[in-house]
Amino acid sequence: MNPKKLYKFIQYTDIQLLISIPIILALIIIIGGGIISNQVFQGITPENVAGMIVSFGLFVSGFSGLLQIYRKESPSIMGKSFHGKIPIIMGSFWLIFSWGLSFLLLILVITSRKLN
Repeated sequence: MNPKKLYKFIQYTDIQLLISIPIILALIIIIGGGIISNQVFQGITPENVAGMIVSFGLFVSGFSGLLQIYRKESPSIMGKSFHGKIPIIMGSFWLIFSWGLSFLLLILVITSRKLN
């Protein structure tokens, strides 16, 4: 994708739609990945595969926090949007929470050993 088109998309798209895209995509990854892995492994999905799917979904959802920080804007329930420091704090919290949990889960999946 052209960087100028991506910049225009991020700058001029409605903030509620822009923040919703990564979260909906993450839900699709988690649910779809669970269904696909369940079919591939015939009903018994290994814990490490499920952990990797959830970790990737959390990583993708963190981009909504990154977009809030970049635009310094956050959606609200009433249709208006917040501007300034509050969206930066909210976006930072979501980014740290989702990416931190993603990396923690990834480390747990990598270091886990199966006991026989």
